[in-house]
Amino acid sequence: MLLATTLTLEDKILNLLSVISNNLFFRYYDLTGAWGIPILEDNPGKKANLWASKWNMALFHWPELPKQLIIENFTIRNEPEIEYKNHFDYYFKEPSFDLYSNSTITFPDSIHKVLDSYFSKTIELQSILDTALSFSVSAVELMQHKKTLSILASFTSIETMVNLEFQDFKPEQCEACGQLKYKVHQKYLDYFLKYIGSSNHNKQKFSAYYKLRSKIVHTGQRLKTENIYSEFTKDEEEKEFLNQVEILQLGKMAIVQWLLRNDNQNMERK
Repeated sequence: MLLATTLTLEDKILNLLSVISNNLFFRYYDLTGAWGIPILEDNPGKKANLWASKWNMALFHWPELPKQLIIENFTIRNEPEIEYKNHFDYYFKEPSFDLYSNSTITFPDSIHKVLDSYFSKTIELQSILDTALSFSVSAVELMQHKKTLSILASFTSIETMVNLEFQDFKPEQCEACGQLKYKVHQKYLDYFLKYIGSSNHNKQKFSAYYKLRSKIVHTGQRLKTENIYSEFTKDEEEKEFLNQVEILQLGKMAIVQWLLRNDNQNMERK
């Protein structure tokens, strides 16, 4: 039970860091185990011949770990300070998703406000945010090998936040046909225009991305570059990649911007 609680907290923190930053923070999730011989000594010599195989869990752990993860005070830091960069430039000018091995971990200058906002929320609200965070992280994890699913995961994260934003909204019903007057597409669009920016350029771009999402969901369309032997031009390949990167970043921003705009002070005013 203590181990499960520890891993749940660890996942929560890793997901937060992965969504707030341009890096992927993770642990190894395969706990099914494998057969192996535990190395009980550094230089066992002939004694190693007496060792037998044991069932091993792929888990980095030691008995004192749960107690060491209890937060009692601030950690005394010895490593250099991580560089903080301008909020919007960080997300839209320098996305990396750990695709480049020589990149250095940096954070947006808004990270402390985002974290404060998240941890100030109720358990129920954190649970909804955790769902959005999890889908956004899955989008990054899948982006190289399951590109279409990666985009869908990002849109699912976005829709989780859209549902949260409009949870108390009751749309009018058309008297003639019975359909709701406020469509899902409009809620999605209004959410981004509110939290990302309300320019005409943004409106066109957000609508185009929602149409792409609809084609994937309703017609089974896949990204061209996902098929190994597909014929596509270099320009098409680059365009799909840039669209995917931007959709994944929008998935992150859907959460980050909501947390910035709905901090303790703003929530109290509501």
